[in-house]
Amino acid sequence: MNQYQPLFPCVKVTNRHDGYTFTLDLTVNYRDVLQERLRLLQEWADGHTLETATAQINAEGIVCTPQEVQEAIFGSRGLITSTRQSLSPEGNPYRPKSNSRLTRKDSSPFLYDEEGKEWVRGLIREGSAPQRPIKGSYGAIRRLVEARLGLPRYIRHKIGEWDETVDREADLSLPKAK
Repeated sequence: MNQYQPLFPCVKVTNRHDGYTFTLDLTVNYRDVLQERLRLLQEWADGHTLETATAQINAEGIVCTPQEVQEAIFGSRGLITSTRQSLSPEGNPYRPKSNSRLTRKDSSPFLYDEEGKEWVRGLIREGSAPQRPIKGSYGAIRRLVEARLGLPRYIRHKIGEWDETVDREADLSLPKAK
């Protein structure tokens, strides 16, 4: 369980300039999100052969081969492999190292880097946060599987000049495993 319990368990971030709004749950532990992602991914993988998974992805408009699906799901940087690595004590060797250390001040929902910039970190409960552009078929396959399975997303978001934030009380908890 989180050692830190924020005064406000949720933060809503709105950016009308770039067109996104999302609500983050600050009380959910990153490991819990990873475990739920792994459970959903494993359940999906267990219910498909490589051929049926490829056919399903092709039917969604992403033209790919079974080898590409194998690499995107089970490869060294695949969804399941990278989630397992992130859960391991050694961590994911392919995860980029954070270039800034974030610290919390008082009971604020915000974290601050060395330059004093504000960040929020948590599980996206509603809305959609900006994502990096998709590069290549592996990224497209990964993004499609994440969206279709409704995989929970835990993000770290730097508050920009166009972002508006609202702290709000809510009872939001991660759905329990079935």
